[in-house]
Amino acid sequence: MSFGVEVDEYGGRLTAETCHVACEARVVRLFDVEACSEGTCEQWEAWVAEEAVAKAREAAAAARRRRLEEQHLRPEDVE
Repeated sequence: MSFGVEVDEYGGRLTAETCHVACEARVVRLFDVEACSEGTCEQWEAWVAEEAVAKAREAAAAARRRRLEEQHLRPEDVE
């Protein structure tokens, strides 16, 4: 699941203008997240607690690769 917030600045103050939630498995915007949990979604990926740190590191590395790709950089160019 992905959560996004669009922020604008008015008169020197930051305000949250729009929030959205999306399902990364089905690649759709969600308007109701009630059906997005273990046992209610056939594409739900259960995480084993012992693997949580490794999964979080993998997700962070994937996010870093996506950011670099958006900037047209290779990982070895920034290390």
